[in-house]
Order: sequence, then structure tokens, then C-alpha cells
Amino acid sequence: MYGFDTRHFSAPIFTVQAHKKACAAAAFSPHIPNLLATVGTDSLCKIWDIHAQSPEGKLEPRLIGKRDLEQGDLFSVQFYEDIPWVLAAGGSNGELAIWDIEESTEISEHFKPTLDPNAPK
Repeated sequence: MYGFDTRHFSAPIFTVQAHKKACAAAAFSPHIPNLLATVGTDSLCKIWDIHAQSPEGKLEPRLIGKRDLEQGDLFSVQFYEDIPWVLAAGGSNGELAIWDIEESTEISEHFKPTLDPNAPK
């Protein structure tokens, strides 16, 4: 996965090996800032914070959580527009997997403060 600053498109500002096999699709959450979901042909759906920083202060996306959606190779992912924490992914098994990512403690604890600025960190 490559990240570019569209104002200066000459070189990526970060690169991340998102999946062991091909990363087939990615989707930004329409509700939760900096939350990116990726799916790949390794059957995993991964949740990233794309605004995380390395110890040196460089932009470096951080993997927050992942799940095998048991749909074979995954080819598509999309967030549900009306419910911030729900996404759907489709794969080679021919069925749609629905994941409420809020059920993951790591994911919900990481991103909830971005939704509620008064929440304790």
C-alpha cells in the first residue's frame, strides 16, 4: 500500500505491506477519521489508522485490528453509510461477510476518542 500527498505526487510519503498476498480493495470510513479498511487475497480484513506516526515522527499507518472473514479470497470492502462501525466484504466463496468492528476492543478503544473529543484517552 502506498500513500501519496496529492499536492506533491512525486514520491509516496509511506509504504506498507498491507497483506501477505495481494491487497484487493480498500475503503475509508465515512464517519471515523483516519480509519481505513483493506481486504486481500489472504482472506483477511484489516483496520488501519492512516494518521499514526512512527517514533521518528514520520507518517506510518498502524494496523489496529484484523479478522479472517472466512469468505476465501476477499475482493471488495465497503462501510455501511448509516452505521459507523459496520462494514461488508465480498470474496471468492460467493457470500457477503458483515463485520461490526466495534466488537473488537482494540479497534473501538483506538477510534472512539476521535468520534467524541470529550472521551477519556
